[in-house]
Amino acid sequence: KEKQSPFSFLYWVLTDEKEKLYHRINQRVDEMLEKGLVEEVRKLKEMGCHKGLVSMKGIGYQELFAYLDGKCSLEEASEKIKQNSRHLGMVDTINTSPLDI
Repeated sequence: KEKQSPFSFLYWVLTDEKEKLYHRINQRVDEMLEKGLVEEVRKLKEMGCHKGLVSMKGIGYQELFAYLDGKCSLEEASEKIKQNSRHLGMVDTINTSPLDI
């Protein structure tokens, strides 16, 4: 026998054009870099944090660790952050598709 919830649920799906979403993500990454994301990651690295820590596996940290380790340029790291953020944005969009209510 199925247990019935005392709550009513509504699902909202927010959609936007892919180009607009990509533009907003790119702007946000540029803004984060301008506001000191590289310095934040540099300080964390100096404090002993490394890319193997679970807390350093978020988008932005891995790419900037590669930059700080000399494995890529800042421009390449920035583009990779944007790419990974766009991918996550698309996965989130797919995962929030309408459900039958």
